[in-house]
Amino acid sequence: LDSAAQAKAAFDGDLKLTDHLAPPMLARKGADGRPVKRAFGPWMRRAFRVLASMKRLRGTPFDPFGHTADRKLERALIRQYETDMAALLRDGPGRNLDAAVALAELPLQIKGFGPVKAANEAKAAKRREELLAAIRSGETGLRRAAE
Repeated sequence: LDSAAQAKAAFDGDLKLTDHLAPPMLARKGADGRPVKRAFGPWMRRAFRVLASMKRLRGTPFDPFGHTADRKLERALIRQYETDMAALLRDGPGRNLDAAVALAELPLQIKGFGPVKAANEAKAAKRREELLAAIRSGETGLRRAAE
């Protein structure tokens, strides 16, 4: 919310800031299948302030964005992570501590929004299966599993 103030403090002259966004509810798909960003003018700052005031609704049934695909995916990934970590704590990492650590760090690879997040989640899901297999097998020396 304070980007405009920071930009005015850092730069001289008449600044005109534009936000380039692809809101899931408004964005159309481009030729590559990805959402096309649109330019939003200064009025968007007011919308950001309204959204910021609604921050306390996050994670509640009243969250206006709680039913989007991204949010549903995030909640599913949190449940999956908690299940994986509970199993690791219950059963132990076996002899493959490197794979267990890599599994614990795997959510750090899932970044972005929309199609970027979906692509990163698909890669992480494949990697998760590899790591779980390495942990179950209990084999040591699987350097690839920890990478």
